[in-house]
Amino acid sequence: MCDERASLYGLPAIPNRKVNLQRVDPILARELFIRHALVENRWDGSRHAFVAHNQTVLAQIEALGDRLRRDISVDEHTLENAFNHRIPEHVVSVRHFTTWWK
Repeated sequence: MCDERASLYGLPAIPNRKVNLQRVDPILARELFIRHALVENRWDGSRHAFVAHNQTVLAQIEALGDRLRRDISVDEHTLENAFNHRIPEHVVSVRHFTTWWK
């Protein structure tokens, strides 16, 4: 969701109207969904088994780096690219993701 402001002759007619970002800018909506929901895990994705699996794999990679005393980690940019390549272009929200995942 984002806020939209509408003005008439420079005067604010509608100061804060809620609209879906996917209608205004679907490319940005998809980028934000991938970054915030999937990479940063800021959504209720607990019903999807892959979320727990991904967290386990990331923890294993971090533990391996600790044992080798090297900085072995998966940065956010790498995760974004991985999700970007695997998820179709039409998936721009949690609702779209859930429908596609089924």
